[in-house]
Amino acid sequence: MTSERSAGIIKDLLAAFCDFEAGPEAIGRFFTPDYQQSVDGKVIDLKGFMDHVRALRATLVSIDIEIQQIVSDGVSAATVHVVRAAKRSGEMATVKVVAFYRFDGERIASIDELTHVLEGHAGDRELGSMLSE
Repeated sequence: MTSERSAGIIKDLLAAFCDFEAGPEAIGRFFTPDYQQSVDGKVIDLKGFMDHVRALRATLVSIDIEIQQIVSDGVSAATVHVVRAAKRSGEMATVKVVAFYRFDGERIASIDELTHVLEGHAGDRELGSMLSE
């Protein structure tokens, strides 16, 4: 796969992540069945990630993601992006994310992320890894 194609997949994924009108399944199509994600040391599989998406959509009213940097060699990629989240409570949170992606064909096989809260409460650090209760 070309570096442009893998960067495009990431951009499409992040756009789908921000689209609260689409169901979580619209996001699931970007990942391999054996997908693994590590966020701040917490590891989840594809089922856990889909639960994470549902938990975010229950907690937030919107997400906006600005990609600050993206690099790719076609097999792996990295982004630095800023997530602005509007909570149902009316509060806002801004989180900087550094992420490394590994591809298997046209799908993402793993993501390793570190997050840093730029604006918001200390508890907003959990936005990157929250699951349904």
